[in-house]
Amino acid sequence: MATESIEVSGVVHAPAERIYQAWLSSSEHIAMTGSRATVEGNVGGRFTAYDGRIEGAMVELEPGRRIVQRWRSTDFPAEAGDSILEVRLEPIDNGTRVAFVHSEIPEGQATLLEEGWRKYYLEPMDRYFASASMPSRFEEEVYEEDYEEESPAAEPAKPEPAAKKAAPKKAAGKARRKPSPSGQRRRPRRGGRRKRRQLGAAPAKAARRRRRARGRRKGARDAASVELNRHRARLLCVGRVGRHGRPAGWLPPRA
Repeated sequence: MATESIEVSGVVHAPAERIYQAWLSSSEHIAMTGSRATVEGNVGGRFTAYDGRIEGAMVELEPGRRIVQRWRSTDFPAEAGDSILEVRLEPIDNGTRVAFVHSEIPEGQATLLEEGWRKYYLEPMDRYFASASMPSRFEEEVYEEDYEEESPAAEPAKPEPAAKKAAPKKAAGKARRKPSPSGQRRRPRRGGRRKRRQLGAAPAKAARRRRRARGRRKGARDAASVELNRHRARLLCVGRVGRHGRPAGWLPPRA
């Protein structure tokens, strides 16, 4: 069966040793790719990736430099053999150049795998290591060479706050009133505040007075009506007035 070969490379912002360890770790391989994976990190160990769609075995391992695997996917024809994948790690200034040299690929699948190595490995790996909280080894070396730790500058001494002046003591006893210009002693005002308070109550007082006057008038009318009723009762007793206050024997005029 005819086969093809491809080579895909890209820069991952992490040290080569860090990428090597993550590739051979099941948990970090899952974190890098975002899918289920199992890895046995020794020569002859088996591995799976992307929920079992990829599988193979370790052939060669050079720590921090190179990983060689027998590699196949579920898209390979049943009669096709395993392909060979070589992962090369080359340290550079700002990280590591990762190259995937993939050979013995069944004919017609090279273009698809070339796109897959970029989309499903190089890009997710770079995002994973960029967001990792652990500092990279090459970053630590750069900071140690280019920067020296500076001792913190001494803070200037703060001036002591000035002592507060003591408040003057109040004179004992009541303060004496100032004499008036005429020499006569002023008489203290009385009821000033009370009068001011009572100004707001004037309308209420007037309303109470009106209610009391109405009550007195009503009482007078009631007393007059009581007296009138008594007088009518006396007249009824002697037969001079009818039940409705009209003269006895009175009838309404006929129509």
